[in-house]
Amino acid sequence: MAMLFSTTAAPSPSTIRALLPTPPTLQSKGPLWTLTTPSMETNTHCQAGEGASNGSLECANCVAGKYGPAAGLGCFDCGRGKSISTEGATSETQCSLCPIGKSSPATGLPSSCESCPSGGYAPGEGYAMCAICPQNTVSDVTSTSCITQPGYYVDPDGEIVQAPDGVSKDVGDMQLKGLSLAPGFWRTNSNSTEILPCLNEDHCVGGSDPSSYCAEGYTGPLCAVCSSGYAAIGASENLSCNQCSGSSTATVAGGVLLIVFLLSAALLYRFKEKCLGRGRLQSFDSAFSVASKKFEKVQPVIKIVFSYFQVVNGLGFLFGIKFPPIYSRVTSFIGGIVSLDFISFLPLGCMAPADFYSSLLAYTALPLVLSACLIGYYFSLSKKTDEKSVSTRNKIFETFLAITFVLLPSVSIKVFSTFACHDFDDGSRYLIVDYSIDCNTSTHSLYWLYSGLMVLLYPIGIPFMYWYLLWKRRDLLSCNHRMKEMEMSEDRALESALKEREANEEKHKTLKALSFLYDSYEPKYWWFEVFETLRKLVLTGFLVFVAPGTAAQVLFSLVMCINAMRVYSVKKPFIDDFNDKFSEVAQWQLFYTLLAALAMKVNLDNENLQARRYFDILLTLLQFVPALVLTIMNLLEAREATSQRTVGHSDNDFGGEGNEEEGLELGEVESSLTNASARRSFTNVVSIREGRSLSKQAVELGGEAVSKHEKRKG
Repeated sequence: MAMLFSTTAAPSPSTIRALLPTPPTLQSKGPLWTLTTPSMETNTHCQAGEGASNGSLECANCVAGKYGPAAGLGCFDCGRGKSISTEGATSETQCSLCPIGKSSPATGLPSSCESCPSGGYAPGEGYAMCAICPQNTVSDVTSTSCITQPGYYVDPDGEIVQAPDGVSKDVGDMQLKGLSLAPGFWRTNSNSTEILPCLNEDHCVGGSDPSSYCAEGYTGPLCAVCSSGYAAIGASENLSCNQCSGSSTATVAGGVLLIVFLLSAALLYRFKEKCLGRGRLQSFDSAFSVASKKFEKVQPVIKIVFSYFQVVNGLGFLFGIKFPPIYSRVTSFIGGIVSLDFISFLPLGCMAPADFYSSLLAYTALPLVLSACLIGYYFSLSKKTDEKSVSTRNKIFETFLAITFVLLPSVSIKVFSTFACHDFDDGSRYLIVDYSIDCNTSTHSLYWLYSGLMVLLYPIGIPFMYWYLLWKRRDLLSCNHRMKEMEMSEDRALESALKEREANEEKHKTLKALSFLYDSYEPKYWWFEVFETLRKLVLTGFLVFVAPGTAAQVLFSLVMCINAMRVYSVKKPFIDDFNDKFSEVAQWQLFYTLLAALAMKVNLDNENLQARRYFDILLTLLQFVPALVLTIMNLLEAREATSQRTVGHSDNDFGGEGNEEEGLELGEVESSLTNASARRSFTNVVSIREGRSLSKQAVELGGEAVSKHEKRKG
């Protein structure tokens, strides 16, 4: 038990004796010696150890608690802090000091000393009074010291200090070295006063021994490292250390087989003519062509969804926030898919040592190798000018751009993570994304330099490449759209610009290779994909350098999100109204997610367990708002299109032969628009996008009657 003393020391036996009444003294008065006290004189003829009551001549043994030092002196009390249990004592030395934990507050007690009550203590012998325990300490009956009550501990200076969050609240008698941590918390060593929450509370079991803070299979700082014989799946709060066994090996093998299958499918497509034969090849090409056209129509929506989850997937790491478990698992799973991060789902550590350095090399080097192969194949066809070769070259470059779009945010976060280390109170520094890596090593310094080069190549190089490729062809892409808006109506200007851009694609065959970057946007916003790329980079990797781990970092991201939202709402860059609205919904969804992150950062969610669960479920459901909006808007547009067709048929029934011809022509145009969102754009623009033109009669009836901007007003 930790011995504590009150701020005012308990009185010592010598002090107590000094407070006693003046002891009796012997004085000479003729032939007799008498004992004199300040209150009275006693003159008896009793023997030592005896005394007589006042006015009595009969002597009796001194009772327990008293002693008679000599004949004729009578009986005297043992002092405070002493006691004697026998009768007829003849010497003060027979008065024994009260043992520790007990006291004698009065003189002449006839029995043994009294035990100190609860809340008091006597640390030594001979205490007349029990000392009172200091504030925030407690004691039991007959205590020789006080112990800290639960929630407090004794620091190295002997001061009683309130225990920080993370220390067990039901354990008392704690000193700094023996602090008992609650489950879900960790500290560097037994002398540390910095109690840190674990990334995943299930990984930390707590206790008072630093060597046993972590659950089985986990070790290292914050219990965020897998022990020997275990392999990591996931990262950060979603880290799971699985014991290496036959099932783990089977999981890895299954993942490898999946990758092999995908590569085989790619090779099959590349050499489809040799593998399938001409008959099957025509059928394959026909199906692939239909799928490609459908994909082109939904490509803007897919890009918006991808961009959203690419951002939210890294927020927990960037902000240092433990998001609720359901939300965290859902976004981590979807984020891994949209970022093609299948490696994190496989226990590769069971087959070979795997850490952040190996994944950094894989994430940065493999895209370079793949891109080099694609670009090499692209230039190998540069001398061929036939239509098939040009089309193949364009598809190769589109594939290259799509790969950069998908991988850039995740690779950027991976690269920027090299610079983010966690400083602990013992002077150690560990990489936040992988706590098995010590930042104070020469090896990390080398990877720090390597990551600096990758920053130039990925987060800086790819957006610059986008801008250069588009800026170099800006005249072919913008088609004087803004000038045309000054000369004609906004809708006619857009229609004319789209026609001119399509003509440029036919004239300059290689222009189509950049369609992934501009095809969804109005001609005057040919640069918008560069803005979107920079927006994602600012909200992902760049945040590592903005007040990391603070509420200011979350506030900065909120400001950036609001500014981007304003750009989307004002510019409305997409050709299709539906995509404009859908992208704005995604921005609002991101704003609310960041707002929830800010609430968690400043502990505004400090509610009971039920409230936390509601918060988790609400935040998870919020991630599917765009999908719900997409479904509702498509249903409403399909209903609107059905109503318009019904009205058209009614007009044909009453309009005669001429009207029947007009209604049929418009019906053919509408039947070609299989995608519901495309029907929101004015009819002639959509027809241009499909490679068809409207007859003069159709334009007069419906080409401009329902324009993009008139719909907004309505």
